[in-house]
Amino acid sequence: MSGKVEYGTEQSLVTDFLASGDDKTFNQLLKKHESPIRSIVIATLGVHFRSEADDACQEVYIKLYEKANSYSGKSKFSTWLYRLVKNAVIDYQRTHTRHLATQAYEDEEMIDWHMPKEKINEQVNQSINEFVERLPLQYRTVVYMYYWQGKTTTEVSKHLLVSQGTIKGYLHRIRKQIAIIIEDHDI
Repeated sequence: MSGKVEYGTEQSLVTDFLASGDDKTFNQLLKKHESPIRSIVIATLGVHFRSEADDACQEVYIKLYEKANSYSGKSKFSTWLYRLVKNAVIDYQRTHTRHLATQAYEDEEMIDWHMPKEKINEQVNQSINEFVERLPLQYRTVVYMYYWQGKTTTEVSKHLLVSQGTIKGYLHRIRKQIAIIIEDHDI
């Protein structure tokens, strides 16, 4: 195998885009990373703000286009990209905090202690969702990709650039905490 990069690989796409600024090449890069970008956006915003994810993704794409020349090649492109995505979503949250907080408050339901079993199950789900939203970004991303997107631990580890054992450890700790939440609701 030669040391030459084949056309269509990530590095050649990055090199081509940086050299030419070609929109088609940029779109190919976005397509290649669309799923992990969206996962990071939703995990950072929280599952209650999925409606905001499209707007946040658009801002991430704009930021990526504007900051592409800051990629130095010292790290993998995906590492640089995911850091940029995380920072862009944090910026998005800062500028939209009031709207997001108002939406969360409007979505919240008051607890009624005389509820049927179905309502209690809804409260357990709400407690679990709140727990997940309080998790550090890396854990939330794992939860989102593994449970909501149905990815395997191998796929999640490749997207997040950590070992499969780390992903399994995260999932184990998360499951233990969720078991405590369920136990606290006497279910």
